[in-house]
Amino acid sequence: MPGEDGYSLIQKVRLCSNLKCLKAIAITAYTTDSGCSQALASGYQAYTEKPFDLDELVATVADLATKGFSSENAVYN
Repeated sequence: MPGEDGYSLIQKVRLCSNLKCLKAIAITAYTTDSGCSQALASGYQAYTEKPFDLDELVATVADLATKGFSSENAVYN
């Protein structure tokens, strides 16, 4: 995404009324607690680090699919 990062992208997505409830997972190489906090504060519901384990990612997607939209339901991997 030239000139943009995932944090700014998800913030723009959240401004669209028909996309506010879209569930999103941040997949990032930023492995610090602040990276996780920033992702969740930006509007992602889950966070996982690169390289990711496919089984963990599938479990995270399944977990999000069964939950309603809420920042309180954030998933950390």
